[in-house]
Amino acid sequence: MLEKMKGLDFTQQHITDELGLSADIAKGYEPSKEDDLTMLLKQLDIKSTDAILDYGSGKGFAMVVMSKFDFSLVGGVELSEKLVEICKRNISKLGIKKTEVFHSNAMEFKELDRFTHFYLYNPFPEVILQEVLQNIQESHQRKPRKITLVYNCPRLRDIIKNHPFFEEIKEIKGKHWDIVIYSNLKKKNEQSIAGLPSFWMSLSVCVCRFKGRCEFHLRLNTGQETQR
Repeated sequence: MLEKMKGLDFTQQHITDELGLSADIAKGYEPSKEDDLTMLLKQLDIKSTDAILDYGSGKGFAMVVMSKFDFSLVGGVELSEKLVEICKRNISKLGIKKTEVFHSNAMEFKELDRFTHFYLYNPFPEVILQEVLQNIQESHQRKPRKITLVYNCPRLRDIIKNHPFFEEIKEIKGKHWDIVIYSNLKKKNEQSIAGLPSFWMSLSVCVCRFKGRCEFHLRLNTGQETQR
C-alpha cells in the first residue's frame, strides 16, 4: 500500500510471457529479498571506489538496496524494455543519483570495466550465464582488478564452480535462499605463483665456511654458482 501511495512499483511479479520475453533467454521478474540482500552487502568489504552491476535488474529493487551502501556506482542490465522503464521511474521518484540502467541483452553487454562487483539473482538460463562469465573474464583481461561475483539463489552454481576464472570464497545461508560469493583473487594468486620462472623456484642458498669466513652460494637450476 505504501509503495502504491508513493507511485512506486517493485513487488508485482511478472512471468516471461507478460514481458514479451522467451524463456530460453530470460526468467520472469521477482525482486530480491531485502533482508537477505542487506545481510549479504554488510558482509562485503565495500570501498568507495567499488561499483556493482546487477544482472537482470528488473524494476530496480536490488539497485535501491545497493545504493544505500558505499558503492560509487550501482548499475543494472535488463532485457525487458517494460521493466527498464519501471526501474528508471522508481529510481527517479526516490531521487537516487549514483545509478545507471542499461537496456541490453546480458550476453551482449560488455561495458563492464567500471565494475568490481557483479550481482546475480538467478536471472537467466545456463547459456546466458556462461557468456556473462566469459564477458567478465575478458573485462578483467582488459583491466586487471579484484572482482567479486555474488550469486543469490544459485541454481546453476556448478557452472561457476567449473569456470577457470572464479573461486568460491563464501556461502551464506539466507532466510530465503543460499547466497554464494566468488572472487578471481585466489586463482589469480595461484596462477601468479605457477607462472614464476623455474630458476626462481629452484633457487637455493647455502652457507659454507671457508678459511674462517662465510661464503654465500646462489645455486640456480643451470648448475652455475655465484660466490659472495
